[in-house]
Amino acid sequence: MSVELLFEPAAEGRTEQTEGGYRIYPQDEQYHLPRVLIRAVDGPVEVWDVVLAEVGPASGALGQYLRRTYPASAWQPVRVVEAQEVTAAVPVAEDLWIVGSRRSLETVRLTWRVTAGGDQVTDREFPLVLEFATAGDRPAGDAPGVARQREGLVARTPLRRTTTGAKTAKMFAIDFGTSSSTITMVRDEEQQRTTHLPEDQDRRLCRELAGLLELPGPDDPAARDEWRGLVADCVSQVGQQVGQLPPFDHDPVDSVRQLVGHLRADIQGTEQARAQLRDLTLIGLRPGLSTNAELRRWLAGELHRRVDEALFTPALTGLAQVPLQDLGDRYAVSSTAYVLRPGAVTLHQPASDDTTLVSVLPGLKRTLGQPRPLAADLLGLDWDPAPREPATSEFLLLHVYHWLIDRALRFAAGRHQDQLPDAAHVLVTYPTTTPPTQRERLARLLQRDLEVPKPDLTYDEGVAAAMYFVLRELRGSVQEGLERFRSRSRPIDGHHHPTWRRVVLVLDIGGGTTDIALLALDLEDQTPEAVTDPRAGRSYVLTPQVLGSTGHPQLGGDLLTLRVYYWLKALLVDALVETLPADQRRNREGSWPGASRAPDGSYRPLAPYVLANQTLDPVPEAVAVALRALLPTDLESGGRAPAFERLWHEAETAKIALGALAADAESVTVHDTRLDLVLQNTGGAGSALPASRLTAPTLRLSGRDFARLARPVLTKAADLAAELVVVGLRERPDDSLDQVFLSGRSAQMPLVGRLVADALAQALNQRTDAGGWDRSSLVVERTNAKQAASIGACWAQEQRNLRATGTRDDALVGALNEGGSVVLVNVDNMFLSLPCHFFLRQPDGARGQRLLTAGTPCRYSDRQGKLAARSRWYLVPRNLRVHRDLGAGESIEWGDFRYHLITHALRQTGITLPGEPPADLYFQLQVDQDLTPTLFLCRGGSPDFLMHESGVDISRLLPATGGGRAVVIHAEGTPVGRTSARVAGRSVALRLDGPEPWFPHRIQTLHPDADPIAGLVGEVPLPEPEVRSSGVRGWRFEISDGTGGTVHRTELRVPDGPYDRAIRYFASLDQSGCLRVHRGYPRYLTTTRFVDMLSHPGTVFHTSMTRGEPVWKDSWDPFNGRH
Repeated sequence: MSVELLFEPAAEGRTEQTEGGYRIYPQDEQYHLPRVLIRAVDGPVEVWDVVLAEVGPASGALGQYLRRTYPASAWQPVRVVEAQEVTAAVPVAEDLWIVGSRRSLETVRLTWRVTAGGDQVTDREFPLVLEFATAGDRPAGDAPGVARQREGLVARTPLRRTTTGAKTAKMFAIDFGTSSSTITMVRDEEQQRTTHLPEDQDRRLCRELAGLLELPGPDDPAARDEWRGLVADCVSQVGQQVGQLPPFDHDPVDSVRQLVGHLRADIQGTEQARAQLRDLTLIGLRPGLSTNAELRRWLAGELHRRVDEALFTPALTGLAQVPLQDLGDRYAVSSTAYVLRPGAVTLHQPASDDTTLVSVLPGLKRTLGQPRPLAADLLGLDWDPAPREPATSEFLLLHVYHWLIDRALRFAAGRHQDQLPDAAHVLVTYPTTTPPTQRERLARLLQRDLEVPKPDLTYDEGVAAAMYFVLRELRGSVQEGLERFRSRSRPIDGHHHPTWRRVVLVLDIGGGTTDIALLALDLEDQTPEAVTDPRAGRSYVLTPQVLGSTGHPQLGGDLLTLRVYYWLKALLVDALVETLPADQRRNREGSWPGASRAPDGSYRPLAPYVLANQTLDPVPEAVAVALRALLPTDLESGGRAPAFERLWHEAETAKIALGALAADAESVTVHDTRLDLVLQNTGGAGSALPASRLTAPTLRLSGRDFARLARPVLTKAADLAAELVVVGLRERPDDSLDQVFLSGRSAQMPLVGRLVADALAQALNQRTDAGGWDRSSLVVERTNAKQAASIGACWAQEQRNLRATGTRDDALVGALNEGGSVVLVNVDNMFLSLPCHFFLRQPDGARGQRLLTAGTPCRYSDRQGKLAARSRWYLVPRNLRVHRDLGAGESIEWGDFRYHLITHALRQTGITLPGEPPADLYFQLQVDQDLTPTLFLCRGGSPDFLMHESGVDISRLLPATGGGRAVVIHAEGTPVGRTSARVAGRSVALRLDGPEPWFPHRIQTLHPDADPIAGLVGEVPLPEPEVRSSGVRGWRFEISDGTGGTVHRTELRVPDGPYDRAIRYFASLDQSGCLRVHRGYPRYLTTTRFVDMLSHPGTVFHTSMTRGEPVWKDSWDPFNGRH
């Protein structure tokens, strides 16, 4: 019995068959790789392993790229049943696109190796030659200009097409938020500015100068008069200098108001003119530093403070914020979607008289992962392409991402708007609590329907905001930023190089979600010894480690607005009732709805009940029902959408104004004319109160009441953050919280910062294990509060790319000796451990066994380099529900497995199994770097390992078991930087000591005459292998006894192809004395049939977990039509 490997051209690609393979032609600047299939030749056969064994030429960049990315995942053993029929497909990246075309024909030779058989196990190799053609080549008979037909997931064809011959845009990051959206892009060389200051610092300095010109001046009357004269002279001098230059020739600088307006203008294409205006203003103010002493003292202090503010602004060197609108905040746009006829979606608000407007959709992001049917009025539009049936809100989400990507590409095109580049690497941030299934769905939508070849969902919004904090601390100036960072950090021991640490907490409170991350930032001085000049710069490595992350999908600014909405609605209803004539009020006694009816039948005001609500629910349900009857703004009670929209707008405006109050005693006024618009749109619906025939009053909202209303939401966010700190630092007694960083749209309100600081200080100072916290260390980001996530994600990935390119030692030494300092950010380290706990949820809702804890290293690597953490083996309950712990009593169901559902499905095929799990059925939870859960099931909980690698026999070097002697096997490799998952040059690979047995695992070697053998699998990855004198990479192993004396040394080379730094390697030793090295953690002996696992103890059945129940309260959703 044997198998063969078949290679089929991709259905969407352009290929020609050649001798031994295919020539692949670029399709819209992309290459589509062949499918790889397995066929049994002469009967059923077990296929144990399929691996891309060799790639030639070995040094070729394209070949190495294929080695890493062509196999989509590690092979799992399978039984191919029907002879001469293709019954199994090798998991390869069929949709993988290699962006860009070759300058010349390039050939790559691949060798696939298949291990298969029953009683006789054999290895067969199958060569595949791929030729990558140049952009101008076409296969014979290929007609140019023929568009390929490709179906999308939610649209009948993709919304956007890649363009043949177009260049690709630089990497950019999209943060599509609940309330606002931003984009940050790696700056193209052609877009580099020529002003002396980085763009963001230049913009901030101009705004600071504008604010200075508007000040009345010092308190001293004489100095104030001199200040006014100085400003007038400055305006006159600037106006004369720039009068003939555009745009000042059409908009002259002839007053303070004009000069201030130009300094604050943020119009694309006028940066050079604004920089000139900035310099001339500073020159014009210079005489003030040498005249009146009072003026000199005041002006010097103001200039120092304002220039310092500008220079403290993060310098986005190499990055650019993408303008999304012309007015207001150019770099952020509301996420409210507007649907237009005949079928389009935009984030730009249409004019009030635009007759093409069909629907306004705020909060569309909330439908991600919870799609809703597309409304009838939207289904009837002339969409091109049309949505696939059944049409859902995903179709509208797709249009929003299309709009954002289009804005990024237009920005990248610059002056060449008729030749837009293609998108290549697009980063997309997402809320911290977004389950993996939702992220995978979004990635497929972007790839299939928008033809984004590389959608990258690496960074959640909490971690992305944290990386912005790192950038902010470095301030864009390596020398000044590093010195400042080091001075505010603590020196720590236990490192080979001098190291300083800071622990920071980041709270990103946005419009819809709260995202929180706790990071330890280690700054390590790794300056080479060859740098001896005392004036030389230093070489630093900044290593961030995520100690924990959490969040809440509905705890954000919109929940605050919804609370204000009900407060405002209740105040309005109470006031309207007060304006009713006495006879009408008497006639309604006893008929007031629900909570608005007092025991004596009179009207009971509702606003006090709204303010008294200290739960997280926006309003008590009984009060909501009464308000719905008195003033219907919800669709179910006959209200109209404009009534809700008007009142929501007033609530949002009032919330922002209340949040900006300096003291609780102040208040905000909501004028009657604004509330009349609400009443006019109720359409007379509802019989309890004739609101549409009444006149609205003017209402006053106090800051004290708003603080009371907002406190439950902000306290909950602070509690989540406080518990994250407690958990994250519990096993780190020498560390404490150094700084808290607050970002996000809602963080712009000063009251929010004060309330969060109060709640966080109270929560942390009450917990002795948190070490307390100094509230003066709270920093609120105001410059880029909305943009923090997109900037942080783009900067982090750019640092990741820079680190991957590396720097030669001689080049580094040369740069340092010239006086410049260097910092590399080890971004990968953030993904080497779990950021949260995972536990079992009991049937009664109680918390059960904790399976994995925050900080567990992701040390288990598959053969492709994907890292994961694994739990111990536990008995399988009837309902296996895994929850991600969010803290403060909150959790989210992350995955679900129900044994009885599998047995029920098998019963339909005639296989009868017990309805309850066997008493000896165990499970192991695996959570990978993307936090995707996988379940392993095994009878007995002691899985067999499958090994094919050759090894070295060290049996004669091992003492007999027992006798109290231990054996330690060390592995030596190249010393590398220490991280949480890879050790430096020498480590313990295997340790045989303690009580018997020394070999707790069972190993299957696939040899037909070999029985399973006991063995020991190492749990710690090996260090990076050394390059031996022969040029081959490998490890030197030292076998020593318990006394520390070396017994023997032996060597093993890297197995299964050349060494790959992205992959972890492990050692194993079986009872016969065979020492092996494995590419990735050794695989379990798996089966694809559940019944086979039950029948053969030691075999493992692995399965993905079904999507868990989302954390979602419909009553907290402002836009569900029920408010």
